[in-house]
Amino acid sequence: MMAGIVIGTLSSIFVACPLLTMGFLKVTKQDLLPRARDDAELARRP
Repeated sequence: MMAGIVIGTLSSIFVACPLLTMGFLKVTKQDLLPRARDDAELARRP
């Protein structure tokens, strides 16, 4: 019984997360990548 609960929970998480991020929230791979820094902005820093 315990194994079924654990497996069911994990499978629900692994199915729901991609559906939410890619479908419902419309998050793309570009949104998850770090943004490129502007060289001029970095040169102004002390």
